Amino acid sequence: MALVDLRRLASCRKDFSKYLSLCEILEKKSDRVSFSLRDDDVSQHQIDRVSLQIIPGSFKEPFLPVRSTGDGNCLFNSASIAICQDETLAHELRLRTSIELAIHRDFYRNHPVLRAAKIQFNSRKDGVGFLPMESLFDLTCFNSESETVFAKEGFEAAFLNEVMVSSVNFTYSGTLQIMGLASVVGVSIETLHPEQTNKLLSIYQNTFHPRNGRNSDQVLRIMWTNTSGWPDQSKEFKVNHFVPLLRKSPQERKRDADWKFVSHKRKQTNTQWNCEKGLKRQGKNARSSPSVKTHKPHKSYATNKETQEPETAKFVKGKGTVQSGRAAKRWRSKIDTVKQQENTKTQRKLETNGNPKRSWSAGHKGEKIPDNEKKHSAKPTHNPTRVTAQKRKISEQRPRQQIQ
Repeated sequence: MALVDLRRLASCRKDFSKYLSLCEILEKKSDRVSFSLRDDDVSQHQIDRVSLQIIPGSFKEPFLPVRSTGDGNCLFNSASIAICQDETLAHELRLRTSIELAIHRDFYRNHPVLRAAKIQFNSRKDGVGFLPMESLFDLTCFNSESETVFAKEGFEAAFLNEVMVSSVNFTYSGTLQIMGLASVVGVSIETLHPEQTNKLLSIYQNTFHPRNGRNSDQVLRIMWTNTSGWPDQSKEFKVNHFVPLLRKSPQERKRDADWKFVSHKRKQTNTQWNCEKGLKRQGKNARSSPSVKTHKPHKSYATNKETQEPETAKFVKGKGTVQSGRAAKRWRSKIDTVKQQENTKTQRKLETNGNPKRSWSAGHKGEKIPDNEKKHSAKPTHNPTRVTAQKRKISEQRPRQQIQ
């Protein structure tokens, strides 16, 4: 029934007089219903993980965003979930909100939230001032169609157009619809906005009270969000969706109680490198940890001449201490590489009987080079001065040809 009445209202949106008369008829026909929020937690719903990632860090309330259908009625779907745990009341809430905005349009034209907003701007003529009511509506309440009407026909025509657009099903809603929905539900609506540095935050993140006062102390919490999240937070946040905020379940509260939030950074300890064990030393003896493999000291570390043991945290090249596990792994791999190179040099000396030049000098004497030394052999460097002297001596011994 509500969907049929919405279609009737949408067909009259070109003429506000017909639209208003139909709203008065529907208001008399409709029964007065008092809505109440169910105090249920999020255990019966799916948590919106995208919205959960962009919740402001300053929001410390025990509430989580719940997934709602993004079909254009997301604002009324969110309110329906908070009232009856499903989205069956979305069309009824949209219909009643459209009627409320049309009949009591004078109240919403000068809503207390907009009148209390003192947003400064810089003008070339007047200097620093506050945004007027028309500009606040244009920035926070009007959709693209109403903005076009505002530029062509003025504020009054744009305001009436925005009121009538509320009756079009599956169309995006904004701040004006939140104001009317608070009066329809009869409870205050508290909104949450992800971008805490927005210049219009005093309007986007506020508490909207019903027109006739609150029927109860309950609060309906709704969050502005985006179905794609906020990937680049250096840019302005763009809203295209609404989700309700429901109370955390006892399991979620217990899980949060197990964690301790620390606002300051952890202090860095005086970490030192134990060269004998290859460990980071934090004021304790590294020998007490038997599970770590030991490493022999290497030449790259300074050693004590009396004890022949490496002095802790003294580097010949690096001159620093290792502060992280990755750095420790790099130093360990470096030590292993140098040790492998030393083992290779020792093996070569043993194969050549202590003469590292045997592999290439033997080849020039006519001796056969062993197979294991061929890959290490290198061509000897020649002395050009000696070669030139030999050629000169040979040329002097040859008889010179007489020139006839």
